[in-house]
Amino acid sequence: MKLEPTRILLLWSVDPEIESEDSRLKQSKVAMDLLLQHLEEEGIDARTVNIEDDITRLIDAVTVHDPHAIWSFIDRLPGEMTGHACIPAVCASLEYNVIGSESLAISSCADRSVLRERLHAADVPGPEWKTVRNSSDSHKISSKPAVVSQVFDDIYEAEGLARSLESDEEVRDQLDALNMEYSYPFLVEEYVEGDRLHVLVYGYPSWRVSPVVEEQLASKYGEDEKYDFLVTDLTQDEQLLLQDLARRACDVMGVRDCAIVDIHIGDAGPKVVDVRPLLELTGDVPFWAAAKACPKGIGPVLNNIVTGALARVGIRLTTRSDVFRAKLQARLANAKKRYESQESSASELNDSVSETKQLVTEPRESISEHHDSASE
Repeated sequence: MKLEPTRILLLWSVDPEIESEDSRLKQSKVAMDLLLQHLEEEGIDARTVNIEDDITRLIDAVTVHDPHAIWSFIDRLPGEMTGHACIPAVCASLEYNVIGSESLAISSCADRSVLRERLHAADVPGPEWKTVRNSSDSHKISSKPAVVSQVFDDIYEAEGLARSLESDEEVRDQLDALNMEYSYPFLVEEYVEGDRLHVLVYGYPSWRVSPVVEEQLASKYGEDEKYDFLVTDLTQDEQLLLQDLARRACDVMGVRDCAIVDIHIGDAGPKVVDVRPLLELTGDVPFWAAAKACPKGIGPVLNNIVTGALARVGIRLTTRSDVFRAKLQARLANAKKRYESQESSASELNDSVSETKQLVTEPRESISEHHDSASE
């Protein structure tokens, strides 16, 4: 049986007709190329496909590439709020192995009311919250400032959403305004002020964690300031506390293989504000910095994620190096057989020559003995 590298299909989604001039399209291409580069350096045979807004592109892609596993980096589908969560389920229904979390975990993390409820039930610290349908529901929370958003919005990521509200009247007015725009439930929650930190959690069968990173001022030229995600200067004990929180949050939410966990540290201590089972690769995201800060860098982190995900379903990752090594061993084995065969042939030839010499020598000795006898 011919040995081949394990094939991994990477999925992403940007509609070029809608976002042809959008920087997100360019950023996505750059990010996927960088991801491919790191995977190829690890000897992993990977391909990328932009399915845009069409699930049939996914079916075409798996038909063409016939991957051993599929890894989705689709954190949204054009025009959809929650459609991206179905991608792993579609892949599983086509009987393909999936790297990353299942659809239930992705949708549970995306719905922040479910996220808050599950983390609270497991005693993982988080902000105070209430889920409401409209302003007539009980929406008062004791912690202020508060923020209001529909349950699928990330108030800490989307610009302009984190509008802090200091009174219950402001909360009610904001609910009335949003109720005219959305049909989803709303989340009234405490706005956790303070440092926002990030931990990359990855691996199988046990979690590994990255150093804690946060967005910091990286450089300043005059009035121009550049921010980047850098490793924090927390003490070792503080790092261990946050890393343990991140592990617990991932276990509670049923995440597998990899996730980014966002933690805010305020006056009341650390609180988990988000669990992101889909690795975001574009824009100002913490993944690259967190993975780079791991002891061996980004490549081994990706290798560990892929290897662990495949091991979960009983597949051993076969890299290009494995294939090359197997071919080399096969060639060496064939060369050894040929050498042994040549040695055997040479030995047989030597035996044949010896026998021939003996046959030639014996008649001569017999003739010589006959001449000696006649002369006597």
